[in-house]
Amino acid sequence: MSLIPLPVVIDAPPSFTACATWVLDTLLGQLGYRTMPVSSGVERDRAGLAYAASPVAGVPTIPLSAAALELVGRRQGLPANSFAAVPGMSELVGAFPMGGDFCVPFDLVASSFVLLACWDEFTTAKRDRFGRLPYDASIFASNSALDITRPAVDEYVHALRGIVVRRAAEIGVAPPRPIGWMWRASDDCDPSGPTEGYACALALTHDLDNLWRWTPRGFAAAGYRSARAVRRGDRRALRKELGDVADWAVRHLPRRSDPYWTFPQILGGEDARGVGSTFFVIARHTHPRDGNQPSAYRRLAPRALATLARHQREVGLHGNDADRLSVVDLRQDLESLQRASGASVRGMRYHYLRCLYHETLPMLEEAGFDYDTSLAFAEHEGYRCGCSFPYRPYDLARDRALNLVELPLAVMDGTLQQAHYRGLAASEAEAAAGVVLDRLPDSGGAASILWHNNRFDRRVAMGYDDVYWRLLDRLRELAVWMAPAEEIVTRWRREMEVPAPGPAVVAQLPARRPRVVHVSVVHKPDDPRIYERECRALAAAGYEVAYMAPGSERKLDEFGVAHIPLPSRGRKTRFLDTREILCELHALRPEVVHIHDPELLTLFPVLRSRVPRLVYDMHEYVPESVANKPYIPAALRPLASRATAIVQRSLAGTADGVVLVTDAQISALGRSPALRAVLPNHPDLARFEGATPVAELAADPRLRLIYVGSLSRARGCTVMLDVMERLARDEAVLYLGGTFNERALEVETKARLAAGLGDRVKLLGRIPPETLPSFLAAAEVVWVPSLPDRQYGHPTLPTKLLEGLAMGLAALVSDMPGRGELVRKERCGVVVSPGVDGHLEGVRRLLDERHALASMGARGRAAVERDYSWGAIAGDLVDFYDALCAGLAVRPTASQQEEAPTT
Repeated sequence: MSLIPLPVVIDAPPSFTACATWVLDTLLGQLGYRTMPVSSGVERDRAGLAYAASPVAGVPTIPLSAAALELVGRRQGLPANSFAAVPGMSELVGAFPMGGDFCVPFDLVASSFVLLACWDEFTTAKRDRFGRLPYDASIFASNSALDITRPAVDEYVHALRGIVVRRAAEIGVAPPRPIGWMWRASDDCDPSGPTEGYACALALTHDLDNLWRWTPRGFAAAGYRSARAVRRGDRRALRKELGDVADWAVRHLPRRSDPYWTFPQILGGEDARGVGSTFFVIARHTHPRDGNQPSAYRRLAPRALATLARHQREVGLHGNDADRLSVVDLRQDLESLQRASGASVRGMRYHYLRCLYHETLPMLEEAGFDYDTSLAFAEHEGYRCGCSFPYRPYDLARDRALNLVELPLAVMDGTLQQAHYRGLAASEAEAAAGVVLDRLPDSGGAASILWHNNRFDRRVAMGYDDVYWRLLDRLRELAVWMAPAEEIVTRWRREMEVPAPGPAVVAQLPARRPRVVHVSVVHKPDDPRIYERECRALAAAGYEVAYMAPGSERKLDEFGVAHIPLPSRGRKTRFLDTREILCELHALRPEVVHIHDPELLTLFPVLRSRVPRLVYDMHEYVPESVANKPYIPAALRPLASRATAIVQRSLAGTADGVVLVTDAQISALGRSPALRAVLPNHPDLARFEGATPVAELAADPRLRLIYVGSLSRARGCTVMLDVMERLARDEAVLYLGGTFNERALEVETKARLAAGLGDRVKLLGRIPPETLPSFLAAAEVVWVPSLPDRQYGHPTLPTKLLEGLAMGLAALVSDMPGRGELVRKERCGVVVSPGVDGHLEGVRRLLDERHALASMGARGRAAVERDYSWGAIAGDLVDFYDALCAGLAVRPTASQQEEAPTT
């Protein structure tokens, strides 16, 4: 049976045409049609449907909303309660209402798009502790008219059927097929597939999170929970823990069984009903969240896989923490599970449903998976994507449909039972699941249901095992085809004429370049040196790169850099990050760890035996920096500086390589390590091309000076304030960007601004790197008034100076080694003696020579392009890494390292 071509007019802008075509293909496919876009006049007259801003004469037209196009074009989230009941169409709930002679009074295509493409996840930054979009931040929580248990897109399909059935007769096209047509018998039907009379399909699935409860670790956990219950006086919790132990002693110990090893119950019950199921298995444990008994899992997994093979059950991959971030890990785990099971593995469900639509699903396609069934909210049963049928998700980054099938997960036992989710008793859970699953026959779709293996033991399940069996018996009476997920997806692909991906040739993967993890407990996730320059340069060179920093959002970005969050802690408690860092590194298994903070040098002795290569990045003159820290008593600073120098030299000597900012830092090192690279903080010029100035700042007619960096006395903060006080109000304005390094200076500065300086000095706060060019573009002069250090006189070229020159600004700098020579040589600004008098004179010179500022800026920009750009030295970093990793064997997968488990 093949799909029927249906001529459709799509008068959408090019930016939305592919999205609209995908939506219509998805909806019309449920009716047995394939979208055939038409454009010429004759063909338009014979179209079966249209999507346009104005009605197409004689053709049923879905309105195209300008508001929807603007929202999608600007990547904005929907305002609250954008969805509402559609007047005159009681079953429909839609967004983007429109009046006129249309076949429906709202933009049905855009309404479908925001649901099917998980637009709420794409436009909402909020994530829960597992990195998931929480239900309370979803489109369902912000739209009271939407009901996650009543999928709105299903109703759109029914509405389209009523519209198209009339039009098909007019233009001589075969009528739409009945709802659920793909599950009915056909001449070329696979004998093992559905037979006549099935209305829909349901994949029966089980996640194997743990295989054995009562191990030494399990008993220890029970003891801990019992002790906690005693401390809290929680008698109910204590009775439960003691009852569980008694149940083990009486029921399981004599039989050598376990409440988590429930394969006899699951397989026996399903075999008796003539149905099959899919079991999702963890290939390896990479993080504590992957499972709390990894050794028992490794030992028992072969036995479990052999049992499933004997009973002809499908095995899918239960994605671990690493599988969310790396295609390489995905392929390695896919290979490992295929080798262990002796069968093809085609499907995925992520552990804890830790799947992000726009980041994770494209990786699954790239890794060669056939389908995923992870998209659901752990907090609520129902249909997260607004539909109860399989479909191909949309890749917004590439503007196309993925060749990956998403099989909706409709009901999960944990959602219904766990107290921190719904917390329902068994009878309530059965009713709630029934409300969701009863939708399937009406939609003719297919979804999946998840029951974990530990909910088939009578004590642990607390009635949920009976709920599962009663649901299956009830659904069989409703003509639901119950089968493993792979069988359902294979059937759907064939009927929808969607070719399946070829077998993933994971055994022949090209050797990957080493995995590098950059670690900082001080710097921001968007730090220009670490993230923008080093991480992205290495990722572009083929290295697998992760950046671990406080405040990060766990994700894999468009440059191929994985971001790993650390807690945001103050200076006094940063040492507590050690545990999180070691846990993350254990999961990531890198070949290189590259640290960026001197505090983290203390980890080197611990990491030395665990990580093949260690790199230390000296961002600054650390001992000199310590000598100027305001939080260290002045009398102790010289001693602290000398001690820091000794410790840094000793620990840095254990590294395999060191990255420096200037040649002068080499004196702080001993003979080791021999491998060193000097990488100055030169700007990436591409960031400063075509920047749009901040209009409010650029409009000021006065001489516009800007400083962006650490606001401290040593960097000349008070010098700038003193100079601005001596200038007339109409002469100049200073834009101060950055954060204060001490509370007293912040209080003093704000008091001076409030006392009358506020009309000449504007505090901008911290400026993120991505918006810095727009602020610099609004100014005329970059001001760098640092005071000379009384102990050290190393030549330096501050990043803030080079960034200002890259933006084409003139410069005003203190006459200090490095910066003074550059500005004088290139004639790109004014060099003055440090202090208030010198900089006051400098500002007045710039006022007199304001007509020459553009020429100064052009010469500074040319100097950066020639001698001071990151592009000119990025290759040095890659060369350093190639030398560092020469002869380094990339680690085998965890599955290859572990010894064969025993039963």
